[in-house]
Amino acid sequence: MVYGSERFESATVNNHNEVLLTDTRKITKIVLGRDVALVLPKNPDAIPKWACYPTHQESWLPLWFVLLNHAQHKTPEELAYRQRLNERLTSEDRELMRKALIYKANEFWRAYKQDTETKEPRKKYKNITRIVQDILLYVDAPETVIENQEEYLTSHHLFPIIQKANELRRGVGLERASDLETQVEQVLSNYTKQAGGEESRKAYEELQEKLLRSSSDELVILVPDKNIADAELYADLVSYDLLMSEDEHDQDVVSIVSSLDEPQFHQLDAKFGPKLAHERRMDVIAVPENLGVWDVVRGGKESYQPISMILMTHAKPETEAAVKMQEQLQRELTPQFVAHHYLGAAEEFLHRDAWGKSFAKRFEDGKVKQIKKVIPLYRVACDLLPRAVYMLKTGKFPANVENDELWEIGETKEEAEKIQGHFKRQDVTQKELAELSKAIEAKFRKWFNDTDYLLFLENMEKMGQLETLTDGKQLQEAVRLTEQITELVPREQTEKIREAIAMAISRYKEQHREGGEMYANHVLRVGRRAAELAKSQGLGADFIQAAILHDILEDTPTTEEEVRSRFGEKILEIVKAVSHKDEDEPDEEYLNRVAKGGNLAVLVKRLDRLENLNDLNKAPKEFRLRKLRELEQAIPIWQRIDPEGAAEIEKITHEMLSKES
Repeated sequence: MVYGSERFESATVNNHNEVLLTDTRKITKIVLGRDVALVLPKNPDAIPKWACYPTHQESWLPLWFVLLNHAQHKTPEELAYRQRLNERLTSEDRELMRKALIYKANEFWRAYKQDTETKEPRKKYKNITRIVQDILLYVDAPETVIENQEEYLTSHHLFPIIQKANELRRGVGLERASDLETQVEQVLSNYTKQAGGEESRKAYEELQEKLLRSSSDELVILVPDKNIADAELYADLVSYDLLMSEDEHDQDVVSIVSSLDEPQFHQLDAKFGPKLAHERRMDVIAVPENLGVWDVVRGGKESYQPISMILMTHAKPETEAAVKMQEQLQRELTPQFVAHHYLGAAEEFLHRDAWGKSFAKRFEDGKVKQIKKVIPLYRVACDLLPRAVYMLKTGKFPANVENDELWEIGETKEEAEKIQGHFKRQDVTQKELAELSKAIEAKFRKWFNDTDYLLFLENMEKMGQLETLTDGKQLQEAVRLTEQITELVPREQTEKIREAIAMAISRYKEQHREGGEMYANHVLRVGRRAAELAKSQGLGADFIQAAILHDILEDTPTTEEEVRSRFGEKILEIVKAVSHKDEDEPDEEYLNRVAKGGNLAVLVKRLDRLENLNDLNKAPKEFRLRKLRELEQAIPIWQRIDPEGAAEIEKITHEMLSKES
């Protein structure tokens, strides 16, 4: 369906106006550069009778008037649509509209006569065209739908006047402009006498009241750099399927768009409300019908969660298509799985980096505004942590849960309310931030487990987002090593091994070796060596766990009691045996103590030394030479406690020293 000038076959137009019938729940006008797309619900009964035609300029026409008189259908279905709208009108409605049209035509005419600034004919005489072709032409419109606008125009008694007005707009016959003005004035006078000047004014005021009462669902979207070729896409975008959040300034939605192959993000400027008096930003995540569990918007902002999780935890379905998509995703995602991912994300926002947006990164930075330091605490206490706790407690997704209930069940109500207060005041102090973060930390530790962060990293890799984090390449290596280790062990041992891996990755945090590598990756490579040896020699999972945790007591705040409670006495004894008492402990004393720890402790230390040799290739030369000489001096001790391992260590050490010389 087309409307505006395009409703006439003979019209010369330089823009395109189309009506699109979709599953939208709002009457929307999308301004695409010079073109316009009017987006309407497929069912005409969903349009309030006195819905206003939405426009970012002056709004005074009912939508039904535009569709019955300013539009031309192209299909039988579009004709039926217009006919249904027409059936809803009473004779009183038509008479009210007739009188209001006459009043508005007089108002436009007075503005035209008072205009002394517009000199260009195209603009000046457009106002006469508007009065005659858009208004007076339909004062006596038939009660049936105008099926052919061109025939109606050419057979109307105002057609000669309309022709002259359009000629003047093209600069033809300007010397006859006064004659045209006289004709228009006479037509207006006749119509006004018939309707009555005062009655027309009252009718117009009554019409405006009706339009105002029905105008809350209207929307105008401005997309200045697009054209009508993009109309269907933008119609799908604004006809959203899931609502995430909205207030007077912002609206976040998800739209299912069948034409898409992958998700997209669009940020739209919108006008809405009575007389379109309000403005806000509309953020749209557009997703294909076959949305994958790990899909994100490619090339957009970094994301800590896939769109599938957003749909299940933050978005309220508004259409049947949305309900079906959530049902499909729920067959692949469970609340418990998402909860643990969110706890891992909370760890990133509290203690890691989170693209430089974590609390740990911002708290001591004097260049960061105080209120920005609150944002990661908001992310954790108002969003991630309460949603995770809600899912763990109830076994349900929290998409439709109000914040107050979410915070209450999620045990963060007090902290969330404090954060809201800080946002309002905008003057939070370092002391307040420290106290607030301490309270949030206590709530967080009640639910967080190291395996949550490992799961988060693995999921980030599936999303293609892990590399965007600080040390992203090395975190990818940690995930790869985790996969390699678990593939080497029997399935029944996987959970135990993952727990040790998770502790190592979690506890070493941002520790790096001399060569700049994450320390966690060193212990995981030792773990991989242990898994390979265990597979070939029939060693148990405790050996692999001990290898992964061999430095956990020495280099992190982890306590002996924690290792004992989580992994058992045997693993603790191995880890204690291979842990240095201090940096100055002599190698002979240290290695003798390792030997007393038993065969598994000696094997763990062998693998550690071999991996240290490998790591030295990445270290600075001075550091590498010093360590190689230390290892060379300790070889006689190695030959006594581990002859097999000593031979390999000696061979590699001498090869590396010879290269250095």
